[in-house]
Amino acid sequence: MQTEKAFCAKCKREVQLTWTAAPLHEGHANLGSGDELVCLELGDQCTDDVCCVSRLPRQVMALRLAKSELRERPFSTTKYPCQGCGQETEMQILDQQDLYCTVCGTMNHWIAFELADQRFVTLPQLR
Repeated sequence: MQTEKAFCAKCKREVQLTWTAAPLHEGHANLGSGDELVCLELGDQCTDDVCCVSRLPRQVMALRLAKSELRERPFSTTKYPCQGCGQETEMQILDQQDLYCTVCGTMNHWIAFELADQRFVTLPQLR
């Protein structure tokens, strides 16, 4: 994997970027035809709606990182019912609003409230 460095205005430092490999086969019209930029250092500091480096929505960058499985430290996980496949599966927690289903690849949305005793109450977020 080749990485590049770019300056991130939000982090105020250089971050590691890479490109995912393009598919080896011809896809359907709705599939991307080329490589996709992935920030390997996407984290809690990335709170803006748009990534400073790629100018793409933060959710897109988080989903690309989850799908690529290139994150050095794995995402935290939780069991949650998937809005895509309908199963209660192990979800990767991308941020306070988004989960990634490791079974079907659906981006799920939730609202998490932390209680005083460090437990969480969660609600599905419909979009």
